[in-house]
Amino acid sequence: MTIFVQDRDDYRARAREIGRVYREHFGDHYPAMSLVEIARFYEDDVLIEIEAVAQIQV
Repeated sequence: MTIFVQDRDDYRARAREIGRVYREHFGDHYPAMSLVEIARFYEDDVLIEIEAVAQIQV
């Protein structure tokens, strides 16, 4: 999972809240994660973008 943000410090300041929401949706499943700080997003009102690859068993 790759998380793209414009402000790393803002993301870190909200880490507890972000972690709570993450656990509500994913429980205790922690994939490999990277945090990448970028200059801008294409849309001005975007604060975060998450890219992930998932595998499901069929």
